Amino acid sequence: MSKSSFLQSLLDSFRGAKDMPGDGRPGSPVPRVVPPSHDFEVRLHNALSLHGPAAASRVHLIDFAGLRTRFSDRWERSQTKVHAIVTECIQRHLAEVDVYNQFGDTSYLLVFARLSVQEAQLKCLLIVREMARRLVGSDEAAREIDILGTVLRADGQLEFRKLPQSEVLPHEQKHRPAAKKPDFLLASPVLHHLGRSVDWESIQFVFRPLLALRGMVVSTFICLPVRRTDANNFVSGYDVLPDPADPLQVGDLDLLTAAKVAFEAESMAKAGSLQGLLSLPVHFETLANQHGRSLYLKYCAEYLKPHAGRLIFELVNLPDGVPQSRLVDLTTLLRPTARAVIARFPLTRHAFGPCRAAGLHAVGSDIFRTGMDEATLIREMDLFVEAANRENLKTYIHGVRSISLNTAAIAAGFDYIDGYALSSVSCSPGQAQRYDLHSLYQLLLDGGN
Repeated sequence: MSKSSFLQSLLDSFRGAKDMPGDGRPGSPVPRVVPPSHDFEVRLHNALSLHGPAAASRVHLIDFAGLRTRFSDRWERSQTKVHAIVTECIQRHLAEVDVYNQFGDTSYLLVFARLSVQEAQLKCLLIVREMARRLVGSDEAAREIDILGTVLRADGQLEFRKLPQSEVLPHEQKHRPAAKKPDFLLASPVLHHLGRSVDWESIQFVFRPLLALRGMVVSTFICLPVRRTDANNFVSGYDVLPDPADPLQVGDLDLLTAAKVAFEAESMAKAGSLQGLLSLPVHFETLANQHGRSLYLKYCAEYLKPHAGRLIFELVNLPDGVPQSRLVDLTTLLRPTARAVIARFPLTRHAFGPCRAAGLHAVGSDIFRTGMDEATLIREMDLFVEAANRENLKTYIHGVRSISLNTAAIAAGFDYIDGYALSSVSCSPGQAQRYDLHSLYQLLLDGGN
């Protein structure tokens, strides 16, 4: 199959859909298909030309017809608003070279020009999850949205096929060789487990916006490793590893995270972006082990130091009772290649004197996987912030997963907040921007309409 024949079939499918009737209602604000412009055809051609005969595997269709029953008799009067939300979700995840267009009454065609098939499917998943959350307030509703791939049949006709779970987001492939290194790296770090027990190809990176409540600005983006487990779920952080307790695997993941951040920082610098900070985690074990520490700091000095003004290191998995002298050592190691160093602790920690003395900028906690009920969480939030404020430390909280917890975090006085209750992750960091708190409560204010 040639790229030109596929492109022609794709454009013909748009023209065919254009000639089909819409939803049957006179004057419907949402047509059956939005005709592609000449500019769309040119951009589509440019995007597909990067992949030659493999162009079809870069084209996906997202169809949310399965959500119509959720709206009941509100569907017809809600269509314009629904499509506005869907296009906003899609646009948030597109690069400049990517292409999209409404295809049908409830479907959009997307082409990710520079992503691998696996990366494109992850991006489709992120879009679908955000659509489900914003349209009906539930991540689980993402299962009712279809992701389809494209094939060109022998008769030259384009066909869309729903991708099964095993194809969209394959389960962990335990016997797959893992020697291939990610293609985003400026320079490949030395990994202990490259080609051995860790499937590095299954691990990807996304960025979580961090909201600064003072000024209501999103200017920091947290680099987060993720691995897909099924069609609508993924694990993140060190849980992407086969053995999160293995210090060699942990050290390798920290190196790859640093490499991803170095790549994005370099891209931001070339684009002339003066705004936007990047935060990356580094595990205590990575810096505690002499060999691992040497590899990590060498890589940081060479590839991160030129961008130190926009980088924030987050120390994670610090042992209970870590002494002040140890914190001072760790902070001193990281400061030459960072704007600031922060540290993550259990929410139940209430003593931060050593953190202030070590020169940490902020202390925080991650509540995404906590087993506490909301009442306990809210009480511990208050105590955590009070303890940090006594030492004049800034505070942050990761993993805010509900509007009620977000409200509690604001009331407790946290300086920085992130979590899917506020915003979705994206495959690359964005520009600094103001955050509209009104949008967080829009679903409630609309009464579900």
